[in-house]
Amino acid sequence: MRTEDWVFPPLGGGNEQGYTDQGIEAYKGKDLVDNLAREICQNSLDAKDTSNDEPVIVEFNLRHLNRDDYDVFVQFKKRLKGCREYWGDRADEKLSAFLDGAKEALKKKKIPTLVMSDYNTKGLTGSRVTDRNQKSVFRALTHSDGTSVKEKGSGGSFGVGKNACFACSDLSMVFYNTYAKDNQKAFKGVARVATLLQNDQETQRVGHYQKKDDSKPRPIYEEDHSRLRDEFSRDEFGTDVIIFGFIEEDQWQTLIKKAILKHFFLAIHQKKLEVLVDGGLINSVNIKDHFDVLLKNDADNDLIVASQMYDAVVDEENKDLHYESIKESNDICLHLKLASEYKRYMGYFRKTGMMVGKRQHRVMKRFAAVLEVQGEELNDLLKHAEPARHTRWDHKIIPNSQSELRKEAKKAIDKIHEWTREILESQKDATQEDSIDAGVEDYLPAELEDIASGKSSKHNDVLLMKPTISDEYENQPGQFGPSSGEQDKDMVPDGRRANPDSQGGGNSSEDDDGPEPKDDTPVPPSKEGPGKKRSIRQPKLVGRRTIPINSEKGLYRVILETEESYDNLYMSFTATGEDGKSDNISIDYFMVDNKKRTMNGNSKIGPISTKERERKELTVKLDMSEKVLIGLTITEEVQVSGDS
Repeated sequence: MRTEDWVFPPLGGGNEQGYTDQGIEAYKGKDLVDNLAREICQNSLDAKDTSNDEPVIVEFNLRHLNRDDYDVFVQFKKRLKGCREYWGDRADEKLSAFLDGAKEALKKKKIPTLVMSDYNTKGLTGSRVTDRNQKSVFRALTHSDGTSVKEKGSGGSFGVGKNACFACSDLSMVFYNTYAKDNQKAFKGVARVATLLQNDQETQRVGHYQKKDDSKPRPIYEEDHSRLRDEFSRDEFGTDVIIFGFIEEDQWQTLIKKAILKHFFLAIHQKKLEVLVDGGLINSVNIKDHFDVLLKNDADNDLIVASQMYDAVVDEENKDLHYESIKESNDICLHLKLASEYKRYMGYFRKTGMMVGKRQHRVMKRFAAVLEVQGEELNDLLKHAEPARHTRWDHKIIPNSQSELRKEAKKAIDKIHEWTREILESQKDATQEDSIDAGVEDYLPAELEDIASGKSSKHNDVLLMKPTISDEYENQPGQFGPSSGEQDKDMVPDGRRANPDSQGGGNSSEDDDGPEPKDDTPVPPSKEGPGKKRSIRQPKLVGRRTIPINSEKGLYRVILETEESYDNLYMSFTATGEDGKSDNISIDYFMVDNKKRTMNGNSKIGPISTKERERKELTVKLDMSEKVLIGLTITEEVQVSGDS
């Protein structure tokens, strides 16, 4: 009798279960490996053995196991066949794609296997717990969905980060091997597939590779014979997370290194974490060298920002250090450094040294900053306000049923943002509200209060009659269209860029549990083909004016009058510092003609139509909360013949 095998529990008359798993899907995409490295190191930091003063060590190694040496792959192939038999022609596109991909993966004689091991941690305790009323970290990870039993003070609370591992497997197969502080060793595999036929019985979608010759299946323990388990034998406390059928992305080592530097530079600097990637060590001594090497080969914006924030932490002579008391005395610390090349980002870090998220603050001075939670009580409070992927603090994540906790988190978060805003504002000279105007020298004075309230909508003297006319130029499709984000200051009258090296771009939206927003400005469908080109022109303006309604909330009114009628005008906004450099500002939404149009963080709005010599008003909500100098660019996009 086979002593270990894949066991998928009976469906028992319940609903059949498909392949699609939103928890796994959330981790797929361009940040696949980034998400994996982030979740693995976070879990290892949470499992720190506090009786050991040494830093947590995490290793990433790629191995290739001979397929024919291990029964696990033969048996899994049978389960996949049972899945095809159950679904037949009813299999949807995602399930069919998975089954086809898994079949191809199992044809390889050597199975790519990513092994992620941590040390100086507690391991997965409770592997022999059989009473469901007793806590078991091992069971929560290997036999539960959406649960976590991490101790107070740890960063996690959802237990869904394990899905990042399954997202990186062509076989949707992950194994766990642990030697825990309760002196128990255990080994177990998990596969997430779909309802299948096992011995002609319908099953649930999640199966386990485990011991099966007892009355009840269980993990494989130290006393059990297991050739597969012996491949990952360990004698130090900690855990191995093993991805079979690892999706071998090009440069996986580089991707993991970049993720480690982006999310954990503070933990590494503070000697809480060391990471080995394919044998290469990243620690507090050489982390700057790793930044330099990676940035030399790849001008990744997130990596540049992380490097600048790292400088703000380590530069003891040129940085400012600020403390504030939120729940306990001096339980939060702000590292702040000013430099002309910095991108105005602040990173938010939990007590373990992992970055929860970052945000770009539009202030006059360029800076890099790190906000570090140092108090246990505040750290425990804020973890309740993090989404499942731990990318920001948001009190609305806490359910209404926990109203007191929700109010407490909101109060703490608001206090943190107010405090940091005051510090950033103090780094520049005070800017008057009525000076926040785009090209103010071009316009006549106006009654700002009346305009902001809408009372002066019939006034004709708001705009200075000073038309701006420039010649048309042509360019190839997509080269310089509505999504380009170019700015007025970079343009000369004939439409060419005056300063190709000027700093534009950027995104002021908060970094959350997803990729940066794409520019999905509602551009009319392109009909371009051979002989078609796009032309970007500066429209003929009678005048324009940008008026702050509430700059702290990012609300502005734009008043526009054109000499001619236009159907395809686009507007973009910039924040300009005293160094003369500008950054694009993301836009939450705008309102025109009594219609609200959500922009989802795009940096340009449009298309907007105007009529000859008629006043046009828009209300724009920018993704920013500071008083800055606002720049406005207005362009027209048209299609012209390319035959000439």
